[in-house]
Amino acid sequence: MKNKPKNESSPVRRGYNNWAKQYDTDGNPLMALEGGIVPGLWGDIKGKRIVDLGCGTGRHVNRLIKDGAEVVGIDFSEKMLKEASEKISSGRAKFIQHDIRKPLPFDDNQFDGILSTLVFEHIENIESLFREMKRICKPGGFILISEMHPAMRLKGAQAAYTNPGTGEKIKLRSINHTVSDFVKSAINCGLNISDIREYEGTEKLAAKKPRAKKYISWPMLLILKLDNGDGAY
Repeated sequence: MKNKPKNESSPVRRGYNNWAKQYDTDGNPLMALEGGIVPGLWGDIKGKRIVDLGCGTGRHVNRLIKDGAEVVGIDFSEKMLKEASEKISSGRAKFIQHDIRKPLPFDDNQFDGILSTLVFEHIENIESLFREMKRICKPGGFILISEMHPAMRLKGAQAAYTNPGTGEKIKLRSINHTVSDFVKSAINCGLNISDIREYEGTEKLAAKKPRAKKYISWPMLLILKLDNGDGAY
């Protein structure tokens, strides 16, 4: 049964290493939806220092640079970072290999903004990561997060890729966080929620990415924009 998902979950880092070469081109409808929304939400970042936590292949780093930011991209997958560094050669981008489930390798108040996209399903203790985000974010800075909407779980969705050699669908270990988990964790860490949005699949998305057909009018994407005290960024 070539396309039947394996019952066991693949260790996440190894999974993303195996996924790296096809990550940008495998027709993922959630990434397509998210990629058209997030850049319009980070605002004026010209001359600002931004960190992308879980940057993967750097799909947002390029746009951050084009919008004038200095960017540090972090990921625990060396092959994802290899893909990112090969396609992004700007002197305004730096890449670091680090597991963001551990304390972040930065001093306090280092960044004007923090981006973390489609990563939180792999973070068990999201409040701990929120605290680290708050610590490294300058007062008044922003934190922009996107995540697969919890309702996607009801459709059996989670991060997964198809092994190009065997055709097997490999599911990566993930944790089901609710919307209230995100809200409570952010508030507990002293962060202000300046915006929260939910996006459904659409006919337009399905026309571009056929795998989105089963998500038409179904919640697919959750986005939160937080500010680190002293008002919105």
